[in-house]
Amino acid sequence: MKLKYAHNVLVVGSGEIALSLLSQNPGWVSTSHRSVESLDLDDFTCVINASFDPSYLEEDMNVHSSFDAVLASRCLHCKYVFLSTRLVYQPSINICEDSEKIKNRGRQPEIYGFNKLLMEKTITSFHDDTLVLRLPNIISHRTKTTRYWGQLISTAKQGVISLDVTAEGVKDLLSADDLANILRQILEKDCSGIFNVAYEAKLNAGQLVKELTKYIPISHVSYASHDQHEFSLNSRKLGSVIDLKLYTLKSSLKNIMEISCTF
Repeated sequence: MKLKYAHNVLVVGSGEIALSLLSQNPGWVSTSHRSVESLDLDDFTCVINASFDPSYLEEDMNVHSSFDAVLASRCLHCKYVFLSTRLVYQPSINICEDSEKIKNRGRQPEIYGFNKLLMEKTITSFHDDTLVLRLPNIISHRTKTTRYWGQLISTAKQGVISLDVTAEGVKDLLSADDLANILRQILEKDCSGIFNVAYEAKLNAGQLVKELTKYIPISHVSYASHDQHEFSLNSRKLGSVIDLKLYTLKSSLKNIMEISCTF
């Protein structure tokens, strides 16, 4: 099968996801969040927005004028990839990957996830060829210390780990490099719609710590006392499209930690 998306793919952004998308897919090209406004998008067969838009943190976000919606409206001639979040799955919203229902909950601390959910609905309502990926915490050797994984590794190097799940609870993590390869495969299959992206084989928090101690001497570990707000992403739908057995958190941790521990 000829790869429809081998070339003419534009990645918008400069963060760890964008860098991994480009490093794992050298035929793709990049532009910054700011520079894409002046770029002619007609020559691209796919546009991936891997940039960060702070409007998702705003309670009164204007979903129609936000960066993602405007960019998607400029890409009606090609596939548009929207990176969403696992935070759309909140206790007060009963949804699944193919659900169309969105219930407005008003002011909530999980406004980021709710705004992402609204953007999913907005973009898919006017763009017929949209691929929505709901992602867990993304990890790489480039992760900033202000983010979950970066902070975890920073404190681990000081001998301390504190996790917000129980030892038996699963904290979904996904390597940015694995995301890049998974996304390429999904595009090769020419899939549209909404997909959870997560590893098929799960590591609970206790097993995660055990893996980290192979690379970092850790003297103190603390876990949450309960796990009621945590869950693991179901990736069965994605697994019916591509072979997820090729990707595991354990192997990705090895690659990331071997680089991280040289700094």
